[in-house]
Amino acid sequence: IVMLTSRSVLATTWLEGEKLDDLARRDPEEAKRMQSVALTAYLSMLLETGSLHADPHVGNLLRATDGRLAILDWGLVTRISPTMRGALLTYIAHVLARDYKAIPADLVALGFISADMQDMIDEADVAEGIGDVFRQMASGGAITRRVADILPILSAVREKHGRVAHVPAIFFYILRTFSILEGSGLRLDEGYKIVDDCFPYLASWATR
Repeated sequence: IVMLTSRSVLATTWLEGEKLDDLARRDPEEAKRMQSVALTAYLSMLLETGSLHADPHVGNLLRATDGRLAILDWGLVTRISPTMRGALLTYIAHVLARDYKAIPADLVALGFISADMQDMIDEADVAEGIGDVFRQMASGGAITRRVADILPILSAVREKHGRVAHVPAIFFYILRTFSILEGSGLRLDEGYKIVDDCFPYLASWATR
């Protein structure tokens, strides 16, 4: 396989399995289990291995014949440095705990703002507003509705403080990946909340 792979051709071994959208029609409960397995796998890539498969659409996810999750097509992978992985985990913990005082420093560590802009967002209303944006993004429900809820928060922060932040390029891949996974979950259950599937993994990580 290694001999057959190049910069322009990706070769993989043949895997037997069932696509998750086909599985959902045959066995909805098993499809929900595989959705949870997939989310745990992608959190592990993001926070542990640092090699994030960034194209998790249903055609690339299989339930293998032995019941394990198989992930196909590793042509789109982004690398997450150990420093970034640690900063992400710290930031997630602070957002979920509503520890707004810690958020400005987290955003500097993640690259959302430069160190010389931190004083501008140290004010509680800005930190709380930015924290609410990310917490609402993880709250579940229809994506379009949640975006509409977030826009007024962003507008208020920008009106008072200007454009104090930007999104690092790597986060476009991260957001793409977990938006696709969330969409898969919503197709299985319209009340799906991605944060509920994330919590067991994050809780176990915090106790290590």
